[in-house]
Amino acid sequence: MTAPATQYRERLVFEGTMRYILLVTAIGIGIIGWSGAITALFDESISGTEQLVAFVGFGVVVGTLIALWLARISITVKVSAGQLTLQLPPLPKTRIQLSTLTSAHKVGVNAFGDYGGWGIKGSRKDRLYGLSGDSGVRIEYDHPDGEQRAATVLTRNPDGLINALGMR
Repeated sequence: MTAPATQYRERLVFEGTMRYILLVTAIGIGIIGWSGAITALFDESISGTEQLVAFVGFGVVVGTLIALWLARISITVKVSAGQLTLQLPPLPKTRIQLSTLTSAHKVGVNAFGDYGGWGIKGSRKDRLYGLSGDSGVRIEYDHPDGEQRAATVLTRNPDGLINALGMR
């Protein structure tokens, strides 16, 4: 038996200036951190202060790795097999059955003002999925626990997502 065809798929990423700021910052901080940590490792006359510098350097290295990870992070939006799937690895997938949808419409979003930033933000009843942009699709649905819930997905193709959800 073959798997059902995917009706819609989009990979949401940090775009434009934000992506470059994260990468340049990560590279700059990384160079400083690596040089301090490596110097401290190979210098035999290390004092307590220098050990602290090495420790901070190691922290900068870890911070750099996190910044690089953030620059490459993505949210996958997929409509297939009667469900909408939203995933930001390594977090678990959010699956919404298309049969539970009550509405889907285009919205303008101020991610920082409305939700406190990009990523997966908000509450259990009203959640944002997005890494850049200010427009998307607000999807309202009936959760299996009986609550009415909403998911707002920032997307470059709101009409395509709405069509794939069957809400046109």
